Amino acid sequence: MAADSKYFLKGYGEHTFKGCLGVCLSISNSENFQKTYADAMEIAFSPIIKEKKRLILKSNDVSSYFSEDRKNFVSSLGVFLKNVAPSVININCVFTTLNPQILPDGVKIYGYGRFPSEFISPIEFLDKLNSYYPYIAAWKVSKFATLRGTNIFLDHFTGEYTKCWGELCAHHNVWVVPSGDLCNSYISSADLITRYIDEYLSMNWLHLVEESIHQSFNELNIKNFHVFYVGHSELEDITPMVKGNIDYSQHYPNPMIYILKEEILKSETKFFESSPSYNNLVNFASLKNAGLKFISYDEDFRYIKKGDYLVYLGKTSEDKAKLIESMGYEINVLSIRDVPK
Repeated sequence: MAADSKYFLKGYGEHTFKGCLGVCLSISNSENFQKTYADAMEIAFSPIIKEKKRLILKSNDVSSYFSEDRKNFVSSLGVFLKNVAPSVININCVFTTLNPQILPDGVKIYGYGRFPSEFISPIEFLDKLNSYYPYIAAWKVSKFATLRGTNIFLDHFTGEYTKCWGELCAHHNVWVVPSGDLCNSYISSADLITRYIDEYLSMNWLHLVEESIHQSFNELNIKNFHVFYVGHSELEDITPMVKGNIDYSQHYPNPMIYILKEEILKSETKFFESSPSYNNLVNFASLKNAGLKFISYDEDFRYIKKGDYLVYLGKTSEDKAKLIESMGYEINVLSIRDVPK
């Protein structure tokens, strides 16, 4: 399975409606899916693929290409969905909305063990929930289907420990893939389909309810989908138990690709992410089934494993990469210029 999510935000008059929306794809035949994904990308996004020279696209790439032309943006996402759907067992849509009237005191978080309980408003909780909603979607689907031992791929998220995270990791092989929507076709598909639903509802001024999600699929005559609600009855499962972000040391894929910047240019990240070299590196990551991220010297020493890659951009970052290698890490050190095309 693979899951990704979007934050649903819509203005209705003087009011703003918020909710969480995620898609979890059930896939059994990887080889068949990969071929179907490549064909669907070519059919739906051929000009963007040629422009970016990417094997995998995320929804923001497509959105930027169409700019203000939202009608054709939604149409292209629909074309992708219709063409990729036959290779997916089920397209599982998960959403969360909350009724503030049922929660007059707010949502209770950190209510376990020796940590003090806190209450936050339902809107604040939805903001927090959005940051880790990909795993909420996967948990809901796997629990409903009583699945065990599944490989689950999640786009990178920032979240705290919940009861459902513990359940998910206890029963499945969970992989958190940094830049997953850029270099993992499963996560990219979940991202693009989630964006289609989100944009379809927004364009048609529809609320985030089961009937509206059904309408978005019926528009394309797609049948292999299910819709799940996660909400009030499951708050104890999805609220953070203790403060502190989840440790990804057992959940990053291997290999991982860490980018080491020169830290010379003021907007070095933006320059690099707009460069042909970055597109080449993203393709390299997708072929390696790797995750991709800029290195954090404060955190990633806990996550680097044998076989991972350190990719440096220049002389300064080369020295840093070789210093890390000299400490005994069994890694691959590579110049951005030497990344295979």
